[in-house]
This record gives sequence, structure tokens and C-alpha cells, in this order.
Amino acid sequence: MFHVSLICSDEDCAVEVEACGELAEVELLVCDGCGCTLQVLSVSEAAPATATLVRLPRRAQAPTRRAA
Repeated sequence: MFHVSLICSDEDCAVEVEACGELAEVELLVCDGCGCTLQVLSVSEAAPATATLVRLPRRAQAPTRRAA
């Protein structure tokens, strides 16, 4: 997976976007503003997101609320 910065190939448009995905997918993107192809400005490798699931203990009873 890659993080890519792109710019519209139409000189009058100048839309810049960022995208994440495989290079084959990113090459197919077109400008939302004018429909022209997007040119790659920069590419960096993006590591897949990893997450750790943490199990929280259950409370024996609901906490009591105090008046303010």
C-alpha cells in the first residue's frame, strides 16, 4: 500500500489530492473537478494499520452520580 500525492494534469485546474492504495489503483484516478488524469507528485510506502484490542473489565455496579 502506498500514500500518493497527485495533481491534476490540466494547467487551468490545479487540484491537488492525496490517496492511499496500490499503485495500479492510484494510476486510474481522475480529477473530480474536470475529469482529467492526475499526475503523481510523490509516493511513500504506507504501512497497514495495526490495532490492539484491549478488553476492559466490567464494573460490578453502575457508579452513583452526585448532584453538582
